[in-house]
Amino acid sequence: MLGGDRLYPNDFLISQNGLWKLKYQTDGNLVLYNADESESYWDSGTVNTDPEASNYGQAAGYLVMQPDGNLVIYSSTGGPYWAKDTDGNPGAFFFIQDDRNLILARANGSLLWSPSTCDCSGPGTYRMLGGDRLYPNDFLISQDGRWKWKYRTDGNLVLYNADESESYWNSGTVNTDPEASNFGQAAGYLLMQYNGNLVMFSNTDNSYWFTSTAGNPGATFRIQDDRNLILTAADGGIKWTSNSCEIGCSS
Repeated sequence: MLGGDRLYPNDFLISQNGLWKLKYQTDGNLVLYNADESESYWDSGTVNTDPEASNYGQAAGYLVMQPDGNLVIYSSTGGPYWAKDTDGNPGAFFFIQDDRNLILARANGSLLWSPSTCDCSGPGTYRMLGGDRLYPNDFLISQDGRWKWKYRTDGNLVLYNADESESYWNSGTVNTDPEASNFGQAAGYLLMQYNGNLVMFSNTDNSYWFTSTAGNPGATFRIQDDRNLILTAADGGIKWTSNSCEIGCSS
């Protein structure tokens, strides 16, 4: 979708490989499906029969990629009820990738928003699998798009809100801090090792932070929609957590 493009009820986008469909439904909800709509992977949470929805009782109108860069859903009476608040980015465009991810990008191709719906891992997604790396300025983002975990150029790992205006957790590894384990060392990369250990290395391959979770091949690290960071074993058992939930962690 380019500036000015609209989807009306029952209109949809489909990935170039034909596997994934983003549909604007007659109930006002925007839903990401597989091609035959037998499974869903994400939705905007705007079913107009839900009393908790922002469009409760309002007939579906249209989804528009505005020329100012904002992606907005309007009711039939013209009232906006869902938006990505990305105005100020003329030339932005929205599309569905072959990996199932939804991307709202600036005119230069850089990322504005994504709900991280891809069947993938690594930078720009919500999880890391064995072998995945984050380099300086790479990040993970929660599937709801609200939380970002960023490997910074100063060697610190920081958990932010999406626009990085607030932080909630960090690894304590700012390389200008004399008390930090990486003092004076340039940032290198964060690695999800195949043995299940999550490790940060300097640019000279010196390890300076890790989760001490080796011995768990097949482990997964992810950022959750509740703002918590979790490293789980292949069987789903929690091996490490930041305990950074938005409200309160149950475990």
